[in-house]
Amino acid sequence: MRNPYILDRPLTDQDLYTGREAAFKQVASWLDAGRRLVLVCGRPGIGATSFLNQLGVQLPSNYQALVWPLPPVSASAEEPLHTLLQALAQALEVAAVDRVELGEGGAAALARALDQLAPEAGSQTRVVCLDALPAVTLEGDTRWSQALRALSEALAQRTGLALVLTVRGLPERLDAVLPRVPVLRLGALTEDESDRLLTVASRGTMAYDYEAVRLIHQLCGGEPYFVQLFGHILFEERATQGWVGLPEVRNAVDEAVGRGAARFEQTWNGCEVRERAVLCAFAEMMGRHGVASAQDISAHLGGLRVPMELPDIQAALDTLAHQGLVDELGGKVYRMSSELLRIWIGRSHTLLDTVRHSRRYRQLREEPRGGLRDRRVDWASLLIWLAAAALVVGIAWVWRARDRELVVVGSQTPTAEGSAGPVGPAPTRVLPTPESGVAPGNIAYMFRETEDDAWDVYRMRSDGSDPTPLTSGAHNNTLPVWSPDGRTIAFVSDRDGNREIYVMNADGSNQVNLTRNAADDWTPCWSPGGQEIAFASFRDGDWEIYIMNADGTNTRRLTNQASAEYSPAWSPDGRTLACVSNRDGNLEIYALPVDGGRALRLTHDGATDQSPAWSPDGKTLVWESYRDANMEIWAADADGSNARNLGRDSYADDHAASWSPWGGRIAYHSNRAGGWDIYTLNLETGERVNLTASDALEQSPNWGP
Repeated sequence: MRNPYILDRPLTDQDLYTGREAAFKQVASWLDAGRRLVLVCGRPGIGATSFLNQLGVQLPSNYQALVWPLPPVSASAEEPLHTLLQALAQALEVAAVDRVELGEGGAAALARALDQLAPEAGSQTRVVCLDALPAVTLEGDTRWSQALRALSEALAQRTGLALVLTVRGLPERLDAVLPRVPVLRLGALTEDESDRLLTVASRGTMAYDYEAVRLIHQLCGGEPYFVQLFGHILFEERATQGWVGLPEVRNAVDEAVGRGAARFEQTWNGCEVRERAVLCAFAEMMGRHGVASAQDISAHLGGLRVPMELPDIQAALDTLAHQGLVDELGGKVYRMSSELLRIWIGRSHTLLDTVRHSRRYRQLREEPRGGLRDRRVDWASLLIWLAAAALVVGIAWVWRARDRELVVVGSQTPTAEGSAGPVGPAPTRVLPTPESGVAPGNIAYMFRETEDDAWDVYRMRSDGSDPTPLTSGAHNNTLPVWSPDGRTIAFVSDRDGNREIYVMNADGSNQVNLTRNAADDWTPCWSPGGQEIAFASFRDGDWEIYIMNADGTNTRRLTNQASAEYSPAWSPDGRTLACVSNRDGNLEIYALPVDGGRALRLTHDGATDQSPAWSPDGKTLVWESYRDANMEIWAADADGSNARNLGRDSYADDHAASWSPWGGRIAYHSNRAGGWDIYTLNLETGERVNLTASDALEQSPNWGP
């Protein structure tokens, strides 16, 4: 099976390419506005060459892109303008032009040369894409800036020829050197672009847990090469299993750091000593996870007697931010963009070794301390300490006298752990009859404002009104599910350092950890009576299904397979758990008897099938499937027969279907409007309603009373 993640070369126009839509539109808009010279900048690994190779596919039909490698640039006597004109001639497949000298009459000679290269003809503009010019050349050689200014002015008088030139690196003074030349600075991918890069390439073969994609994006800082690297490593290891979760991503970190070492070394060598010292400080400050201010870094350097002043630290941070190696989070607090780079620096370099040969920043020697005779006595401080000691002695004497008059009663009962409260018989509940055309109840879901924010649990009415946050904080709270009586919500939180199953009241109060286990616990599901919760756990080295009482007691293991088993869904009669398993080599939906009988396979397709949910009457099962080359909501009868596609939207991915407690409708999340929103689907009329329709991210709805 061919690995779809390409590492050994830039992507061509024949390869699958995702992302950078806004950048392609920006280049097209500049060309439409008559700008005939465009620079594309980016640090190594950011994908500038791949971007250039895709221009021919992405630009409108009135442009014809011609990609040509620029010959290696050196400090030879070759004139930069002549080098560019020769490259243009080769790309356009015409005869070379005579040398053009800048100076008096140079503009006219340059215009004649361009006429010779590309006579005005037809309505199509040829866009020559030259790759690539080192950034240090633009900053350190004024001949290049003069040549590009002259070429920009000459091309502006023409309609049939344009030049796009990539620059390796991010020159800091480019706007001053070439003030009228548009510059596109390629930065990191967004989380959504990383998601598409990973999932589209392996669609139909290997699927990713949402949180696994988010972790990969955070580890790589959105750098395309390293996102591809993770995809390549995980495809080698997990393609036969068809699924990637958080544990698999964490297990791949060491290999990603090792295979990326050469690129990290290149990045390191491109930094000055003060920038290297600041990067080392980020790597060495434990407990900060790559986040610090200039003052934090100053304190760390000061503790090691490294004499770097605060202005130098801030200047280094500004340079690193310009290079895309750190992100400014606001309030002059910074974070290293790539967690992989931080890990590599921590393993490969130390701060003291980094500054050892620097005359300006090397560690100061510790001044020798004199003997007791050389020390001056601070009598005022000595008197204060003596008075404090006398006060402590007095308090201790009074307290001891008090204890003689008290009788202390001990207790052998330990302090009780927090719990979800007593669990008694499920109350008898009759669902109200919905009015015609009205979908009653509430929907709990995951929400975050931007891709950099943590997930929180929200609730809203089933018409999308009254959205209310139920959790808050810096940690992720995900996958909410209503209890059958609508009074409690189970959810997953990583606030304790790993994913655990929590419960809370419907208003968000009384949040209690039920699982308290060092392994990840995931995908909770209530029993029909609300007495028990089924969930998936990695506590035995792979994903298995467990059941516990609703207060977290009496945990027992239901499955015992070498494969992954997760995402349980309890049938309304309480006898069966639908779940996802790859026990037959592919992710499929199975029905597991709760009493421990033989599992029944319900789906039979080579694509990924996951996230099952029973209808309230137990007659229908819905799930999400990749079988039509994108994720769609499918349904089948309870025995797996009569499978049909409910979503039928080939341009979107639909996930996480949840039934209305009254039947007839499902809620799910989809990117059909561009971002992730919560939708409802009327199964009788086919009507879809976007409940959230916002720029925020909303996922994993669960419909409750």
